[in-house]
Amino acid sequence: MTYSFLIVLIIFLIIYILFYVLNKTVLYKKEHFLTYYLPFYDVDSNLLDNFYKNHNYNKNYFKKKIDFNEVIFGSTEYAYEFNNIISRIIINKTLSYQIDSVKIFNRINALDLLYENKINLTIVNLLLISFYNYKNRNKLNNMYVISNLYKSYLLCMTKLKYNIYSLDKMPYQTKIGILDAEDSMYFYIHKFLSDLNYSKGDMILKVYDTIEDLHNGLKNDEIQVSIYGLSLPSSRLNDFINYDFERDIIIIPFQLKQKLQESFLAKNSFFDVDTYDLNKISSNYLPKKFGNYYYFTYKPDMPILSYQHYLITNNHINDETIKNITTLFLENIKIINHILPEKFKIERIGPRPNISRYLQYHHTTIKIFQKYGYVSNNDNQNCQYLVGVKKCDEKSLQNNGFLTEKE
Repeated sequence: MTYSFLIVLIIFLIIYILFYVLNKTVLYKKEHFLTYYLPFYDVDSNLLDNFYKNHNYNKNYFKKKIDFNEVIFGSTEYAYEFNNIISRIIINKTLSYQIDSVKIFNRINALDLLYENKINLTIVNLLLISFYNYKNRNKLNNMYVISNLYKSYLLCMTKLKYNIYSLDKMPYQTKIGILDAEDSMYFYIHKFLSDLNYSKGDMILKVYDTIEDLHNGLKNDEIQVSIYGLSLPSSRLNDFINYDFERDIIIIPFQLKQKLQESFLAKNSFFDVDTYDLNKISSNYLPKKFGNYYYFTYKPDMPILSYQHYLITNNHINDETIKNITTLFLENIKIINHILPEKFKIERIGPRPNISRYLQYHHTTIKIFQKYGYVSNNDNQNCQYLVGVKKCDEKSLQNNGFLTEKE
């Protein structure tokens, strides 16, 4: 009896395994397209008859195709990771967009493509916009800001043996390495040095294709200083520091003489001086002592220049798309930041005055900012308590106890 039961059980398992394999390999056919239900309510009409006569039963046939809004999102290699993450979030949250991510080599080319409406969205920073404004001011009239995004830091690095501890005290003919046109400093380096009171020809510039090549250039003494922008924390920076076995690499803090620093920031208002916690980069970096500086685990904050990135569009995209994207950022910023890597986290969404010198916010974005209290025509100081919550007008101020009926 037991022997017969085992035979039956084995046969059953063999049949089950065969069925499972056939189902996965032969019988299972995955469609690589969307299929929509096509109802035929009137059986006497020609629709159903034509459906079979024309062999449309063998096609992905629609009576009325759902129209997805196609958006082309162009970005350079260093912003491509952020591009892909945000694209997936937009698709998942709205369910009405098809977003094509396009990798663009040159940041200037990305702006040209946006102007020509070959892409609909791109990511820029103020260094790039400032340079582009000087060269192609008329083209910026057709571009608009949707939202601020993450920030990057201007990393200026050298070796201890070169004794360069301040950016305004680099020796004559210092060899400076920068990145190619994928990094905004490529377009901005001459103004940057000029505003630090260096004359043309004081420094020797060398351009590298990749961050890794730039790091190797500093490591191999091809250059004495490297200057480039990077979102932090970065695995690329950490790898470089981890392979600095002599612990000779240092990050130069942005700390100039008071008058020069004030002058520099006045001429370059898109820069902010942030304090960055050096504990967030490789543990092999700290402690570091050079010149009058000493950074260690319990004193890790270094002043570094930072600059903001923005999502921008052109004047061809429809208002509904702008509304959906702006609202998505405003209403889901906590969820978005939870998904984004640390280096791409967005501090807060809202209007930024620095970008307004070069680009206007999209009119739909401004309306949404008004709805959430970021922009108001009311000069009541209590409007600050409604920012991010609701529109600030007399009614909302009164309803929330910030305005009496007599006022």
